[in-house]
Order: sequence, then C-alpha cells, then structure tokens
Amino acid sequence: MIVKAGVVSPSGQLIPSQRVDWTINRTGVGQFTKLGFRDRGQFWGLLEAPQKIDDWTAVSTTASVPIILNTSTPNAADDVPIFQGESWVTVTSLLEGTSIVGAYAPSYPDFNRATSTIYWVDAQWLIPQPAVVEPGRAHTITTTLMRKTSGEPLAGWIVRYNVSGGAALGYEGGSHVETTTDAAGRASVEVSPKDAGGGVANIGITIIRPENAGPAVMPRLTLGCGTTAVTWAAGGAVPSLPNAAPATPSGRTALPSPPSLSQPTLPPSSTPPTLSTPPTTTTPPPASTPPTLPATPPASAAGKPRLEATMKVVGSDRVSVGQKVEFDLTISNRGDTVARNITIVDRFDRGLKHENDTANEHAITAGIAELVPGRSSTVRISFQVIDGGTQCHEATVAADGAEAVRQRGCVTAQQAVMEIKVTSLRSRVVGETAEFSCTVKNTGDIAATNIELVLRSDPAIEPAAAERGSERLADGSILFRITRMEPGEKRTVGLNGICRVPSTRACVRAQVTADGGVNRVDEACLEILPPLGGTASPRGSAP
Repeated sequence: MIVKAGVVSPSGQLIPSQRVDWTINRTGVGQFTKLGFRDRGQFWGLLEAPQKIDDWTAVSTTASVPIILNTSTPNAADDVPIFQGESWVTVTSLLEGTSIVGAYAPSYPDFNRATSTIYWVDAQWLIPQPAVVEPGRAHTITTTLMRKTSGEPLAGWIVRYNVSGGAALGYEGGSHVETTTDAAGRASVEVSPKDAGGGVANIGITIIRPENAGPAVMPRLTLGCGTTAVTWAAGGAVPSLPNAAPATPSGRTALPSPPSLSQPTLPPSSTPPTLSTPPTTTTPPPASTPPTLPATPPASAAGKPRLEATMKVVGSDRVSVGQKVEFDLTISNRGDTVARNITIVDRFDRGLKHENDTANEHAITAGIAELVPGRSSTVRISFQVIDGGTQCHEATVAADGAEAVRQRGCVTAQQAVMEIKVTSLRSRVVGETAEFSCTVKNTGDIAATNIELVLRSDPAIEPAAAERGSERLADGSILFRITRMEPGEKRTVGLNGICRVPSTRACVRAQVTADGGVNRVDEACLEILPPLGGTASPRGSAP
C-alpha cells in the first residue's frame, strides 16, 4: 500500500525538499516495507526515496522533481506518479487489522501532523447467478464468504439483500434483510414472488465485514456489492449451485491528477493492487480446497479508452433519515487513448432525494471533461435520505468509444423512535385551572431532529399559559420546537387551561413529529364539573 503526504504553503502550493517523518501505530498491525522501488535509471528517484529506520519508523523528503514508482508489472496503469512536493512510503501487513500511518513535518509548528487509516481485509465471496423458477415457488439464494489466503469459511459476517420488483425477502416479506454467515460461510435468504403469474426480481447483494474490538480492531466495513435476479416463468427450473467466480474487495490503485498551482491535489485513498492468478475452473472447488482466483482481465485494444469506476460512501454507511449522505465516484481510464465526452447518469431509490430530480434520475454534466490514459478523477454525489431502510443508487459512466461501466452504492437509513405521554388530573370544576404535562422521549438508537410538539385542547378548555419558548398558532394550539434530541433524551413541557364549561370528557391532545416521518400522538382527558353551589345544565350538555 502506497501512502503519500505533502507539505502545503499558505498560498496552496506543495513545497519540495521538506522533511517528513513517518510512523505506524505499534498497537495495530502493519509495517514499512522496501521503500525505494522506482523506474530504473531515475537518478532523482534514488535521492528522493524514503529511508526506513525500523518496521514502524521512516524518514523522507518531499520530491524536488516528479518521479514514477514502477510496480514492475506489464500494466503501466499500476505505476504511481510522485509529484513535486510529495513524499511517500509503502506499507504492508501479514494480518487482518488496522494500520494508522502518521506523517509529521518537523519544520512547521502548526498543522504539521496528519494520519491515514488502512484496513487490511482477507476475504472473497461467491455471488449467486440469476435463476429461473416455476411461477409461485419460493427460491433460496446463497452468498458464500471465505478467506482469500486459505479458503477458510468466514462465519459471522453480514450479507445485506435488497429486492426490487414483485418479490419479497425472508419470512417477514420485506424488501431488505441482513443475514449472518454460518459456520460454512454461507448467508441465505428466501425470495418469494408477489405475483402468482410470474415476473422478475432484481436482488442487490452487499458484503459487510462486522465490527470487532480486538485483537484486529476494525469498524463495520462495506466491502463490495453485487446483483442477481430471480425470474418466475412457466417451464423454469431451479438451477444447481452456479459456477460463480469469487469476488474480492477492489484492489485497483487510483492514479491522481497533477496538483494545480492554486490548490494541491492530493491522491485519494486506495487499496493494494490485486495480484494476477490463474483463471477459475468450470466447477466449484471442493470445500477443503481454497477457491481459484479469477484471472486479470486482458488489456483493451490499442487506440480505445477503457473506463473503470469505483464507488465509496463518505463516512459511515449507516445514517439517519433526514441526514445528508455523500458518495465519491472515482473514474479511471485504463485504455490506450483519451476518454472524451464522459457522461454520468445516476439512478437512485425513492428513499433518496437529489435537489429537484423527482424522477429519481440525476445526470452529472460537470466535473470531468476527458481523461488521458492512466489518469483518474473523482466526482462527489450527494443525496438527502428521506426514508428508512437500505437505500441505493447506481451510476452509469460512459465515454466516446468506451463501454459503459456501472457502480452501485448503498446506505442503511435509521429512523428515530419517539414516545409521547400526556397526563392530568381526573376532574376539575368550571372556572378552575387544569394542569397538563406532556413528556416526549427519544427511545431509538439515533438522534431525532427538527422535532415539533403541538398541543391542542377541546373547546371546554381554554389554554391560559404554556412554558417559555412556545408559540401560539392561529387555531389556538400551542407549538414547541426542539432542534435535536439524542437517544434516551427526554423533555417535559406543561400547559395550563381554564375550564370554561361542564363536560364529561374534555381532552388535550399532543402530537410530536420529526425528520424521517416520525409521527406520534397521545391525549389526556378530564371531567369538568359544574360550579359548586351554582346551577348548571345536565352533565354532558352545553350550559
């Protein structure tokens, strides 16, 4: 894994010939490797190569002239440019876990430290191929996870299934479900048709590594996505186990563009290059034998651009309804000529919202004009999450003379859960003040935002006073606004009302709403008695 760092001047330029000290957190995994690989014959490369002090410490100097790091493979797209003002190190790990790499510029007193986190994952998976099933029958699909190094099954990992079309998942019949792999590394779900006459169900599959505390500390990670389909048609038959090729986390290193004079362009985080291996066999490997890895795809024909795309969520893949979520779409040209007129069309689920795109389709026209061979560019795509559950989008990237490529990104949207309770005395007398207390509590696991609490009273009760910060609406009801409530947080507000006329049941009703469609109601009622010693009409009627 190659990690870069640059020292930036106040004017936004990368500065050459500046010392950078590197460290790896010794409580994690990983170590510095042979640091000096470069193109042969580059004299400056010898001078600019970092010096390894030990497995966890290295010293380097930002480059005075640009050089190329040659990975010694026939594919030039694997080579990594080092621009003027950048320094670099290489890191590897023999174990799963987390490496925290730190860079320190000792010549500068302020803003002189930065860190980069690398997650090392040993995994690959088999995605089920499309199936044809008799109408009305349920069909079970299975995703298998295993270690890439040994073929050992991965138990306890998470596979998320999402279905669109006329089908439902699992016993509860929902549109999305998360399952955990068993001791054999298999995660299965039953797909049931909603229409007895047939149809097609497209199923999205997301591979998730669960969070663990140690010894290989790592958060919950979304590693990759895939798709399959189930078609219900007369005369169909459920196929045997498909011969699907194993998939692994993307290993293509994205090459950065040269930095501009006004602002440095530092390379995006990348993952280690995937090694070439013999092609897969035509039959599934035995359970005791590690699976054969897929061969590296052949290079494209000369004079033709070849696009590659990767999608990565910015931050966590678990968000709150109402929250903004962002994805980085990185596009690379692995062909032999310039990719021109690059277009991006993004189609997204109804639980996502992008500005005024009501048709759930967004065309991106700005950001990338063309890409020369070996270069990459990143476009950030933003949405607002407006519904709970798993929400996905798919970006299709095309260019003149190149085959279109697609990448899919998903997040899991969580909704806040609110409880509301209104209390009061059982009875009051005409002319007396009735006191009502309303308690709102966030009982969910995420914060609730933009909360509005409205208290409405029956005509027999005239609101007289409410707590500070309330608003009186045109219909006489009382409104409380709360910007945010954390999980477990509770708020109590009071309302006093004058009892105007006798009533067997006079109520105050409370309604609480929040972002994400939260809507809860409750009420408290009391009896209003006639004045003591006075004359009143029969109980329950108007005076």
